[in-house]
Amino acid sequence: MSSNQQTACKKLSLDNYSTEEDSMEDFEDKEASEYIPIDSEEEEDEDLDSILNEIEEDIEPLVDVPIVEDKYKEISGLCENPIEDKKFIVFQSCLEILISMIPCQYRHLCLKKLTHVQIRQYGTAINVYVKCEDGHSQKLWSSQPKINKIPAGNLILSSGIVLSGNNFVKIKNLFHIINMFMISESTHYHNQPKFVLPMIHEKWKQEQRELILSIGSSAICLAGDGQSDSPGFSAKYCIYTMMESEGQKFLDFTVEQIIPPATSVSLEKTAFKKTLDNILQSNVNVRIITTDRHVGIRKILKEEYSNINHQFDVWHLAKSVGQKILLASKGRNCSTLSPWRAPVKNHLWWSARNCQENPDDLLKRWLSVLFHVQNVHEWETDGGYSHCHHLPDVKDTKWLEENSMAFEN
Repeated sequence: MSSNQQTACKKLSLDNYSTEEDSMEDFEDKEASEYIPIDSEEEEDEDLDSILNEIEEDIEPLVDVPIVEDKYKEISGLCENPIEDKKFIVFQSCLEILISMIPCQYRHLCLKKLTHVQIRQYGTAINVYVKCEDGHSQKLWSSQPKINKIPAGNLILSSGIVLSGNNFVKIKNLFHIINMFMISESTHYHNQPKFVLPMIHEKWKQEQRELILSIGSSAICLAGDGQSDSPGFSAKYCIYTMMESEGQKFLDFTVEQIIPPATSVSLEKTAFKKTLDNILQSNVNVRIITTDRHVGIRKILKEEYSNINHQFDVWHLAKSVGQKILLASKGRNCSTLSPWRAPVKNHLWWSARNCQENPDDLLKRWLSVLFHVQNVHEWETDGGYSHCHHLPDVKDTKWLEENSMAFEN
């Protein structure tokens, strides 16, 4: 987890876990019908030790593996923070070996040998119940700390699935493959809207406020783009996001749902306007905004936000140029245009990157491609850009003739 994710989880698990005891019905409770005998004969322990020693001799030592604890420390048993507390994978057989070493704790007087164990599951957590030679039964141990009677690991796992961009089914399959206890699907989707998503939203709003305060009255450049839930004209949702270009941090976003009689075509335009209005209402000084070549967005910026300098994103512009070259190459006697699609797009990228924010220099660099495609790499000019900047050795390619139909297109 990143530091932001950990912060969200900490607040979520420590401050807001207030589920009542009856919510435990959502968790899987696989209770053993009988206590299982603990087989801990000395001979079998010796055999196990000898086998492990042989295996360890054959295994090469690992390098660059961080040591969890490099020295002994006092045993406290206190969990101050469930997020930062280290977690381990423990095998049941190894746990039973450990349990067999503990004398019966019944009223702190019995101290007889434990002979049977019962493990009850609550999602990722377990409670261990034991029985001794004299028949005393008791709860010995819980594998996780609890917050308001809820195992902390269940909430941490739900938040980890969301914050890592995974989905429940993939993680469930992973746990199933390695035969590890897992929370139920109903538990995960109970945790999401009640605990995980509200805390993510709160953390997002906190960072947004901090970013706006850091910007202050400085003029900024925004980069915006929309993403729909499906391609074509069948989109139901559109997410429009705006990022502050210099710091490369998201400043705001809007999720827009299509509502009849509106069409999917208008989704991005509506989401763009709401996102920009939200930013402007926070008194952010937007000087430049960069978007794709969406016709509706261009119209809105021209009519309603004329004080903002609208520029096109180079990636979208290069994509548009490439599509036009591809379309033109399908025309009569224009097939020689096809190999130039990628080089022309790359040239546009190069021109924008090296123009030093000078529009005149950008235009000269970009139009120089008309010389290059004719195998002309030096030309006369009134000043400024007069030759190609690539290496002298140019590989063989299909050059275009000046008066050809492909060149004219």
